[in-house]
Amino acid sequence: MKPSLEQIYVFVDDFIQENELNFTFQRRARLGRMTLSELITLRIFFQMSQVKTLKAFYFLLKNMDSAAFPGLVSYARWILWQPRIEPALHELMMSVLASADELNALDSTALNLLHFNRKGKVMSFQANCGHKTAKKWFYGFKLHVLVNSKAQLVEVRLTPANTHDLTPIKDGMLWLCEGIVTADSAYISKDLKEDFLAKGCLLLALPRENQEKQFTPEEKTVYRFRTTIERVFSQLKLYYNLLGWNPRSTKGFFANVYAALTAYALNRQMTA
Repeated sequence: MKPSLEQIYVFVDDFIQENELNFTFQRRARLGRMTLSELITLRIFFQMSQVKTLKAFYFLLKNMDSAAFPGLVSYARWILWQPRIEPALHELMMSVLASADELNALDSTALNLLHFNRKGKVMSFQANCGHKTAKKWFYGFKLHVLVNSKAQLVEVRLTPANTHDLTPIKDGMLWLCEGIVTADSAYISKDLKEDFLAKGCLLLALPRENQEKQFTPEEKTVYRFRTTIERVFSQLKLYYNLLGWNPRSTKGFFANVYAALTAYALNRQMTA
């Protein structure tokens, strides 16, 4: 059961007030008809609603739930404000991340911006070309995720598609790991395994086909937990609109990713 609109608003508004967050790129002194808390609440609720587009969600909201937001602005202005809430969404997302526990899973997934042949026309200064194992090349970003035994998000990193999966681990994700961490063959590295052992963690990475099988029967049983992160990726893409549409701006793309991750984390947290 997903949290209600009122529960989301109370949580978001408390966070906004405690951290004194405000709009970015505010060009006028006059306050808008909608507050930052209302905009973020509606964006998170959109990610949970399984409605495919913001336009469809806006008119559905206008016809069915206008009493909850009497200051609802026009669709054109509402769309204009979406990129401006990206910094606040990022702060909110970081605040709802959980902690690692005795059993965790680590992996990355592709965020494809558009067709590979159109690369360089959208966000060319940040996105790049890359590929996942046994998959075609794509243009966009990689989302690196660490989840705990309750399928809660522990850490997320967004990198260009040509970033190696080990790079975010070496750049700080390692220090958030605890207990046993399961991963696929992309994380096989002797140095990385030693780094995990030095921190008191155990990295269970699936051996490649040309390597000898090194899992004990007990490790094979534990390794089955890695399918949890695959289910997390599936839920983010199918139910939280992680890959919503072709972005028109950098901030709009990041706002969609942060809102989807926040919606998932809040849902896990409020319904636990």
